[in-house]
Amino acid sequence: MSRVRMCTKGPAPRMVSFCLTVALCMTVAFGITRARAQTGGADNSAIYLYQGADRGERLIAKAREEGTLTFYTSMATTESGPTNAPEVEALAREQVVGEFNSPSLADLPPWAVPPHRRWFGDRVNLWVVGYSTDKIKREELPVTLEGFADPRWKGRLSLEATDSDWMYGVVSFMGEARGLDFFRKLAALKPEMRKGHVLVAQLVAAGELPLCLTIYSGNADSIKAKGGPIDWAVVEPLVGRPQAIAVAANAPHPHAALLFADFVLSPEGQKLLGDMGRVPSSRTQKTLLDAHKHVMVDPIKSLAEAPKWEGLWNELFLK
Repeated sequence: MSRVRMCTKGPAPRMVSFCLTVALCMTVAFGITRARAQTGGADNSAIYLYQGADRGERLIAKAREEGTLTFYTSMATTESGPTNAPEVEALAREQVVGEFNSPSLADLPPWAVPPHRRWFGDRVNLWVVGYSTDKIKREELPVTLEGFADPRWKGRLSLEATDSDWMYGVVSFMGEARGLDFFRKLAALKPEMRKGHVLVAQLVAAGELPLCLTIYSGNADSIKAKGGPIDWAVVEPLVGRPQAIAVAANAPHPHAALLFADFVLSPEGQKLLGDMGRVPSSRTQKTLLDAHKHVMVDPIKSLAEAPKWEGLWNELFLK
C-alpha cells in the first residue's frame, strides 16, 4: 500500500481540482495512518454526516486550514492492480472507514451504494474479452460467453488466474445450475492461466495468448492506444467489479478527505475519470453499462462467499 501527500492550500476552483492527476489514480482517500485508524482518534462522524446548507463552504475553509491530504492506495499510476470494493468492504467491517454523505450520491446506481454507506463505488473495472488482432478475427467471437464453451476454442483461451469473483458474477447472472455447467465445460477446454491483469493484456498483445476472457478494458485500451495489436469486445454478460472510495473514520484531516471524496463523486470528477479511460459509476456519464446486459459483483456478498468461489475456481482451473 503506497501513499501520496498533497497540499490543499491555495485557490480551489470547483471543489478540489487540486491534485487531480495523481489523486484520480487513487481509490481510497484516507488521510490517516493505519496505526491511528486501528487504535482510535478523533470522532469525525459529525463532519462526515453534516448536511447543512453551508456544508461546501465549511469543508473548503477547513480543508485549507488542514493543509494536506494523504491518500492510501495499492494502485500505481502505471495501472497496476487497483484497490477494489471487496477490500474496502473488509475495512468497513473493521470500522476503519467511516459513514459519510456526499452531494452526488443520488447520481449513483444501487450497486455503488452499500447499506452501511462507509464507501461508495466511484468507478468500475469491466471484464471484457481481449484478443490478439494477429490471431483472432472479431467476427469469430460468439454473442454470449457460453459460446466459448464450444470445443473449437480449445487451445486459444486464457483466464487471469485470480478472477474467481468474475466467475461469481457470471454465475449470479446465469443462475447457479446454468452458470456452473458453463464453467465446467470451459474448464474442460484447459484455458491458459496467467496471474496479473496488466501481464495478461501484454501477453495477448504479444500474441502469446490469443484471447483472454477476463481482460480489464482499461488495460487493453492502454496498449491499443500505443499501437499494440490488441482489441476487446463485450461478450454478454458484461461483468463489473466496483472500485470504492472511502474516508478514514479517524482521519486527522477529515475536511480535506471529505472534500476530495465529494469531487471524485461529482459529475466533474466522474467525467474526468471517463476522460482518463476509466468507467465512472455515476449515471450522469454514459458507459458500456448503458448498452449491454451486465451484472455487478456485490462486494458484500462476494467477500462473504469468497472461500466458496475461490475453492471452486481453484478446483476447476488451477489444479
